[in-house]
Amino acid sequence: MKKIIIPAAAVLAAAAVLFSACGNKPAPETSAAPAQTSAAPETTETESTEPESTAEEFRGVIVDGTMHTILVQTEEGELLEIHHQTDDGTDPDMTGLKEGILIGKGVLVTGQRGKDGEFTAEKLEDAGTACEDPDAMEAAIGVFFSFRAKNLESLADRISYPVTVEKDVELTSEDELKERYPGEKLFTEELSRAVAGTDFTKLSPEAGTMVLPGTEGSHIVMSLTDDGWAVTEIVP
Repeated sequence: MKKIIIPAAAVLAAAAVLFSACGNKPAPETSAAPAQTSAAPETTETESTEPESTAEEFRGVIVDGTMHTILVQTEEGELLEIHHQTDDGTDPDMTGLKEGILIGKGVLVTGQRGKDGEFTAEKLEDAGTACEDPDAMEAAIGVFFSFRAKNLESLADRISYPVTVEKDVELTSEDELKERYPGEKLFTEELSRAVAGTDFTKLSPEAGTMVLPGTEGSHIVMSLTDDGWAVTEIVP
């Protein structure tokens, strides 16, 4: 049997071809991992932290009272109606009013002011005022309500004649007053607003005279006459 001899050069060449074929084999494809996207966190509406009400404390004067309500004129000129003797158990503590509900008495009021602006009183206590004359205070409050109602009859009853109007007009009687200023003519917007803003906690007679609300601008002058406290001058 004839021996087949393969030259060494041929063997080396074949090995080189095989190695080259293996080295050029393409690498297996790999699937790319999906990109990670972070979802935006869900947002929720922030609940309002604004309080339902705020505590308030102020001074004022009792200008009217009934079996169930009290009207207090505050230092800032706000007229507040305070309910008491109610059926829902929300009555303010009024034990601090040693003499009870008296027109013209100073009060210190504490309570809560709601978002809607409504004030709920929780406590009323006695508080001092500049005026120590209850008759003067009562007369001034009467004029205050005459202007709130724009009631010429009521105001005329609180005037001492002759009365000076507009600084240079002197009227000698109620009839003359009504003839010159019929209806609501005397109750100008400026004067009505001024009287409505009177701070009764600071109102006080000086030398037999007191001015609502003050000497600047529109005002009312009241004087102590033989018939008691009455209006003696009107500056619309």
